[in-house]
Amino acid sequence: MVQDVTRKLQKVSHQDVPLVSSLESADSLDEAFVPNDFAEDGSHPVSPDLSRDEGEFDKALLKFYLNQKVKCLKRKLSSASRRNVKRSTDFPTCATFTRYSGKFFSGVVAGMCPRYQNVIQTYGMGCLLNFVRTEVPLRLVKWLASRLDVPSSEFQFERKFIPMTKYDIHDILDLPVDGEPLVSDPESGRDFILSHFNVSSIPPVSFFASKLKSTEVELSDEDIFICFMIVALSSFLCPNSSLSPSPKYLHIFRDCSSVCNYDLSGYVYEWLLSSIKKFKNSTKVASKRSVTSGGCHYAFAVCYLDQLNFGLHSVPDVKPRILAWRGNKVKQFSELDRNNSRSYGKRPLKRLFAPVNPQKSIEKSSASKDGDVPLCSDMLFEMNVQKSFGARFGFEAAQVVINLVQSRNKDKPKLFVQWSQSLVIDVLECLSLSTLNAKSVPTPKVYSSEGHSLNKFSFG
Repeated sequence: MVQDVTRKLQKVSHQDVPLVSSLESADSLDEAFVPNDFAEDGSHPVSPDLSRDEGEFDKALLKFYLNQKVKCLKRKLSSASRRNVKRSTDFPTCATFTRYSGKFFSGVVAGMCPRYQNVIQTYGMGCLLNFVRTEVPLRLVKWLASRLDVPSSEFQFERKFIPMTKYDIHDILDLPVDGEPLVSDPESGRDFILSHFNVSSIPPVSFFASKLKSTEVELSDEDIFICFMIVALSSFLCPNSSLSPSPKYLHIFRDCSSVCNYDLSGYVYEWLLSSIKKFKNSTKVASKRSVTSGGCHYAFAVCYLDQLNFGLHSVPDVKPRILAWRGNKVKQFSELDRNNSRSYGKRPLKRLFAPVNPQKSIEKSSASKDGDVPLCSDMLFEMNVQKSFGARFGFEAAQVVINLVQSRNKDKPKLFVQWSQSLVIDVLECLSLSTLNAKSVPTPKVYSSEGHSLNKFSFG
């Protein structure tokens, strides 16, 4: 068709019809091309040879023009769609890579003999033996990372927020909390591993896992604990982008008996926040084809799902939460919260601390097993206030409220204690959601006389 048009155009003189190029100029994209036989002035008559095929030529030329215009529009639309995808910050679109593997860690736990498990219990890390294989959707983790504000450590939604603290990690995994801070020391950790296992470089995680699974060599109690904790930290608690464990925390195994004295919940929490910050920064770089997502995906997902109201569907109300969120529950309940292939947040949030029904609370407390924490115990009340409002008002201020309530409730009836704790939680929740909280309000000074008067205050 294009060749026929060209031959016909060659029959026309340069004065009759201007030569048409097969490629459009930049101006032709904005202004429609009008052939001379469409012109209104009639100053240039058409050649006699072309007049007999005038109808066919007009149709062919118009069809050629429209095809070129359609191709141009397609290119523009395709380019615009690619730009929109790169600018989207609600959901990371680049490929995501992670060394987190609950499957690998659960396999190591399940393959350990009773003696090895008893050793882990003796060193105070038996809580990790409770983990069973649990699938955590990577799409959920990526979406949660896009919703987490790292500086405030909050999942932020429209007019709602879910705080995340190290106490949530403790509630989920039952790791030690509020102990000695674990300060990173890569050099010391690297030297210890090289000398202890007589190697020239830090081995991959599979090296330590194979030692736990091997039946040929009987490991000492210390080696059992070191190998297990390295596997747990590298594949489950604090995974990074390397096949080898990070040397930052390896120095704590110089004295295995003191490992449980460290604030491991705080360390896992800080590692998770740091990993999310790196992940979010990497997604903003256009040249990045793939990014790494580190941190404990399991604790990250459970921290969010535990705050949702699933209606008739629920998980057992047991502590630590690692006993409840197991098997396919994380994937199952995340599907209930799913909006589409890239978005979650369908389910409403539940109250951070629901009002207590005294009669049901008594029945539940009397029917609970030995060692279970009562629903409204002082310890649970303190943990709820700290993790739900400490990040918003400050942990010191939250502790002042906790101490005041507990001192005023001393020797009070159990039903009154439950009511007062629920009332305080409701007041704090209203303050946190109030628009006044966003304004800068000067804090009044409390003098000793006013502090003394507070001590005289009592709930009725």
